[in-house]
Amino acid sequence: MFMLHMLKRAVMLAAVCACLYSYSPYTASAAQACCEGEEWLKWSKETQTAYLTGLLLGNERGFRKGCFEGLAQGSSSPTEINERALRECLGKTPSFTKDIGVYVQRVNEFYRAYPKDRSLSVRDVFFEFSDDKNRTAEQVHQHLVVEGKRD
Repeated sequence: MFMLHMLKRAVMLAAVCACLYSYSPYTASAAQACCEGEEWLKWSKETQTAYLTGLLLGNERGFRKGCFEGLAQGSSSPTEINERALRECLGKTPSFTKDIGVYVQRVNEFYRAYPKDRSLSVRDVFFEFSDDKNRTAEQVHQHLVVEGKRD
C-alpha cells in the first residue's frame, strides 16, 4: 500500500513538472526552427483566432490542473486544498481580458513590423501581449530579440 501511494505521488509530481515545463516560455523545437511567423501570416483570421483561443484555453486549463494537482499532493487530504495557496497559484496565470481579435491583430502587427523575428513562436509573441505584460510590438522585439529574454 505504501509503495502504491509513493508511486501515485511520483506520477502526480511528474505531471505537475510536465505541466510547468510545457508552460516555460521558451522551448526549442524543430517546428520552431523557421518560421512560425511566416506560417501564421498565411492563415485566415478565423484560423488565427481559433489557434490563439486554443492556446489560451489550453494554457488556462494547464495552470488550473497544475495548481490543483500540486496543492492536492502537498495536502494531508486530497479533498482539502488551501484556498489561499490555490488563489495565489491561479493568480500566476497570464491574463488575457481583451477580445481575442485584439491579440490576433497584435501578433499580426508584430510579425509584419519585424519580418526577421518570424522565427519566434506564436506562443512566445502572444504571451508578450498578456494584460500582465501589455507590451507593444517594439517592446516585444526588444525583450525577446535584442535582450534575448524569455520570462
